[in-house]
Amino acid sequence: MNLRYCFLVLLFASFACKDDVTTNPTGVPADLFAVHLWSGFSMTPVSVSVDQREVFADTVSTSMLLGVAAIIPVPVNRGRHTLSVAIPSRVSKDTFFVIEDTLFAGVDYDSSRSSINCYFGKNLFGYR
Repeated sequence: MNLRYCFLVLLFASFACKDDVTTNPTGVPADLFAVHLWSGFSMTPVSVSVDQREVFADTVSTSMLLGVAAIIPVPVNRGRHTLSVAIPSRVSKDTFFVIEDTLFAGVDYDSSRSSINCYFGKNLFGYR
């Protein structure tokens, strides 16, 4: 019974997400893309957009235990995209990236320098 319920939930969730996929000429959805907000966030308002579509806006703090403030899964198609991260009224950063199948983005914020750094990798980032 529980397995059947899980299957139905996954099935309906996949249909619900199809309309949220960022359009791209290839039209092929990427397997997985997620933005990880890492260090430097301390009750910091942050906005994350992909291709000028806001996917996250909240106030976050980095967990000293885990080393991450938030993990934001974003449905996108394969191809070239723009990641925009903004700390309102302080600093913003736009970064271009290309996704073929699976990609993860890590974002650090340095409040003393008012800088944002973005890192990309195909392997899932590990946390304790």
